[in-house]
Amino acid sequence: RRMELQADFFAGCYMAGRAIDLWRWDVANMQQAAEQMFSIGDFNFNNPGHHGTPPQRLDAYLGGARLAFEQDGRVSVDRAPRASERYM
Repeated sequence: RRMELQADFFAGCYMAGRAIDLWRWDVANMQQAAEQMFSIGDFNFNNPGHHGTPPQRLDAYLGGARLAFEQDGRVSVDRAPRASERYM
């Protein structure tokens, strides 16, 4: 589950960074992507393929997006993993 949530964090970071770079995404697009993250969580805590609950996945995605917005879309390759580890 931890690895899946870290991937969600990276996805949020990447998508927000691209939104800033391209100005093609607005808040509605980010919200739609966040809702998608929320919809694909599960509650199979004992399953080795458990990806995290919907709120956990949404939090991880938004955590990555916040990092990208704080850094004006310029999150370095080494900073994102460290930030995601602190987030987890």
